[in-house]
Amino acid sequence: MPPPQQLLQGSIVWGYLRDSGGDSQEQSVPQQKEELQSYCEKHGLALSDTFIDVAKTGRTVTGRDSFNDMIELLTCSSLDLKPDGLLVWNLARFSRELDDASYYKAIIRKRGIVIHSLTDPIPEGDYGRVVEVIIDIANAEKIRQTSRDVKRALQLMVRHGFAHGGFPPRGYKSDSVVIGKKR
Repeated sequence: MPPPQQLLQGSIVWGYLRDSGGDSQEQSVPQQKEELQSYCEKHGLALSDTFIDVAKTGRTVTGRDSFNDMIELLTCSSLDLKPDGLLVWNLARFSRELDDASYYKAIIRKRGIVIHSLTDPIPEGDYGRVVEVIIDIANAEKIRQTSRDVKRALQLMVRHGFAHGGFPPRGYKSDSVVIGKKR
C-alpha cells in the first residue's frame, strides 16, 4: 500500500511493531521491522523511531511498555520532533480491542499525525475511516473467536481426563503425554 498523500517524501515517521508471542512468531517482529525499513526507503520516508512489543497481546495495552511509551511521547507537549506519521504492519498490530484502537488512534490523529497500515487496504478520504472501523471490528472478533476456540479445546482435554495446567493434587503424579503432532 503506498503511503497516503499527507506523507510526502522526507516525512518523518515512527513505526510500531508487535507480535503476540505464539509458537510460530519468533520471526514476526524482525520481519515486520525489515518490511518497515524497506517501505520507508522505497517511499522516501525518514524512519526516526521504532517501538516494539514482543510477545504481547493486542487485546489490551496493559503490559505493552513500548506502545505506552510511544503514546506518552506522542502526547507530550514538549516533544522536540513530532513525527508526521505512524506506520504499522497492520491495524491488528496496533490493537485488537475496538475501544483501545479507536481511542489511541484518535489521540494520535488529534496531534496531526497520520496513521498508516502497510498492508490493510484503507482508501483515502472520509470513507477510509469507515473501512478502518470495519477492520478494527474484525480484529476484535478474531480475539473473541480465538478465546472461544481455546476454551473449547481446554474443555475437551479435561473431558478426556487431562488436567488443565498447574500441579497435580498432593499424592498424585503427573505424566507428560503427547497429544497429536505439530505440523
